[in-house]
Amino acid sequence: MNNHLVQRIQAYLQTRYLNHDVIRRSPFTIFLHRTDDCTEASTAVPDINTYPHWPTSLAEVKEAFAQHQRCARVEFLDTFAPTLIPALTQAGFVQTSATTVVMCTPETYRPAPTMPGLSSIILSRGLAPEEIDANLQTRELGFDPFNPQIKHTEAGIFKETLMTDRAFLLRLHRQPVAVGMFAEINEGVTELVGVTTLPEFRRRGFAAYLTGYMTQVAFARHVDLAFIICEDDDIANMYRHVGYKPCATLLSYEIVADES
Repeated sequence: MNNHLVQRIQAYLQTRYLNHDVIRRSPFTIFLHRTDDCTEASTAVPDINTYPHWPTSLAEVKEAFAQHQRCARVEFLDTFAPTLIPALTQAGFVQTSATTVVMCTPETYRPAPTMPGLSSIILSRGLAPEEIDANLQTRELGFDPFNPQIKHTEAGIFKETLMTDRAFLLRLHRQPVAVGMFAEINEGVTELVGVTTLPEFRRRGFAAYLTGYMTQVAFARHVDLAFIICEDDDIANMYRHVGYKPCATLLSYEIVADES
């Protein structure tokens, strides 16, 4: 495994928290959400991959969270800081999530086979409102087929994000079948997010095709490292078809409140 690539993904993960308040507790950076006090909204991230005094630093992290009436949480890639894992357990943290991360470079990329009748649309601010609505409707149905309701304000909000995100709509004979996007590019790295397929079109290779297309577009825009955080191993395996390979597990550890 290329540790340098993992380090770049670890650094990119911090861009998720650009609008958070920042507290430094070396070698951690703590990102506190300004209005949302739920545990998942804030986190501490290690800035280096090895450190001889993890226990001391973790005590400072817990204290900083407590001072802001927040539950302490640490998030990182296991292959970035493997020695942090036992230190967290010893400090009383409990692992609350573990998700597979896959990555792709121009060297590992493999284009998905073409399929008759497929067309991909890159959404932009100048696109017709009905195309924006089609993307939103497909996304909502893909993630929650039983609750496809879209608020009138969502299309406008989504359109504003197109200044920084790159959103895609995949159609089969002009019918929307899948959507996805890649996030803002930072130092040649981007994350692919929100890839979903309508239920009736699943297991036919559409998600892999769209992922391959989005990755190709990202590489054409000076990206040399793309990654995806996968919900399960089946999804991770699907992305292998277009050159993505597992590189790490994104771990979350928290101080679980005693409810007794």
